[in-house]
Amino acid sequence: METHAWYVDLVVTVAVAQGWNLTAEEQTDLAKLVADYSQQSAAHNPTKLNEITINLWHDYPTVQRALDPQHPQHAEAHHQLYQQINHCLKQIHVFGVDALYLDERSPDVCAYADLTQKLSQFRFEARLSTYIYQVTWRAVLQWRRSTNALKRGGAGFKRQQAFAAAQQVYYLSQAQQNQDFLLEDMLVAPDPAVDDLVAVRQLKREISHVVVSMHDDPLYAVAQRLWHELLFEQTNISALAETEGLAAGALFNLRARIGRRCRDVVERWCIGLDG
Repeated sequence: METHAWYVDLVVTVAVAQGWNLTAEEQTDLAKLVADYSQQSAAHNPTKLNEITINLWHDYPTVQRALDPQHPQHAEAHHQLYQQINHCLKQIHVFGVDALYLDERSPDVCAYADLTQKLSQFRFEARLSTYIYQVTWRAVLQWRRSTNALKRGGAGFKRQQAFAAAQQVYYLSQAQQNQDFLLEDMLVAPDPAVDDLVAVRQLKREISHVVVSMHDDPLYAVAQRLWHELLFEQTNISALAETEGLAAGALFNLRARIGRRCRDVVERWCIGLDG
């Protein structure tokens, strides 16, 4: 196991390469952080440790201000996070191209809720700005899917749509090679075939088992009551959230979490349909 002195040497090496002029106290403090976060992320590759060191030096103070409600710059830090989300949205051309469709389900609201909820889990394996971009992009994907579903007005259940969704939708706040799936709203057509009804009923049965197992979710009780509406019905989530006494973003995020938990179930189901 690497010693404290080893981490101090690592920090000194990175500081020289980056042109930082650190005091002995700053070197010691940064070395402690690198040791802590490298163990949490199980990072032992020298290149990865160098990246964590750089990311901690640049972004750790901002993250701590945002996480500490007692910090005098706490509100300012959250404002900065929200501004970075808006900057990302402009980069993605959301406000310029899709402004007509923005509402209370806006991706800036959902991204901000997602970011503030998960910030304590950030492990500094990337720059904070990169992480914020990934969270924002995921929120944009969710929002566009929801907007398209509402504009379709319920086009009926389509096997190919379900299979394509499982292949194409990614959760970029995870490592990009880990492709997490958000279940698309699937509405059974007015006159569905018997095999379609059986297939959907089986999927719902398996999803219900997954949702029951989500004991660690902060909105577990809500998930038990509303998972079917969130995943399978063309519901007004904002109105539903108001009824539940929740922020709309919280309910959208719950739907996303259920989708991630059900990813394997849905992918197996889609493969079965395609087979």
